[in-house]
Amino acid sequence: MGLDYRQTWTCYLGQEKACGQCGSCVERLDAFAKMGLTDPVPYVQI
Repeated sequence: MGLDYRQTWTCYLGQEKACGQCGSCVERLDAFAKMGLTDPVPYVQI
């Protein structure tokens, strides 16, 4: 799709960095892992 995933955000907390623990972060990280990719969004903790 040519999407720049650095420009997307799914964390529910809306902080400077994604939390890595809310439902949305967990699903996002799982999707990137299943595709063999690293999520370019900065996370507080994973």
